[in-house]
Amino acid sequence: MDSLSFRNQQLTKRVELLQEELLLSESKSKKSKENERLHIQVFITPHRCV
Repeated sequence: MDSLSFRNQQLTKRVELLQEELLLSESKSKKSKENERLHIQVFITPHRCV
């Protein structure tokens, strides 16, 4: 039973690590998409000359 408890702890730590990595990846992806949107908005839209 002790080995099962140890393995469960290992798996729990691994799941927590993967969840953190997923959140970080999603955050970076969201920032990247926002930056891309801003880039398109600034550089692709026609500029008005006064």
